[in-house]
Amino acid sequence: MKRLAVLLLVLGLGGPLVAQSPVGQGPTPPRSPTYPTPAAQSADPLGPLTTEYQSAFNTGDAKALAALYTPDAIRLGLNNQILRGREAIEQFYAASFAGASKPARLTIRPGRTQMLGPEVALTEGTFELANGTRGIYVITAVQQSGRWRLAGVVPVDESR
Repeated sequence: MKRLAVLLLVLGLGGPLVAQSPVGQGPTPPRSPTYPTPAAQSADPLGPLTTEYQSAFNTGDAKALAALYTPDAIRLGLNNQILRGREAIEQFYAASFAGASKPARLTIRPGRTQMLGPEVALTEGTFELANGTRGIYVITAVQQSGRWRLAGVVPVDESR
């Protein structure tokens, strides 16, 4: 064990593996990577899905966005409306983009992804729109036919 500690120090990985709390309170749980800013992972399995989502959003392509969701997906709108199913989600995006001279600019900063099983992942991060709307999101994604799809999306607007 002592050799492992020395090796970790030499590699620059030293320090406590679990934050210590005052006596009798147990270890302090690690803060979410989205607090205060997200910390990207080196090998995020949902990276391509996030990139596709941002690209489709930034080009105002409601059909491409909806295709990233499972057929029975659930999405919470920023106005607290619950959207159920790919068709409702596509209509939501189409209505959101309608009348805009150019699509809103979205920036996604992925945080931590937790694998809940081989084909189910929970991920969090932050988002920001060019209009100043910003917040955090939590996504449940499932792998279907070798591709990750959005099964549940919950964005929380922090700019209000």
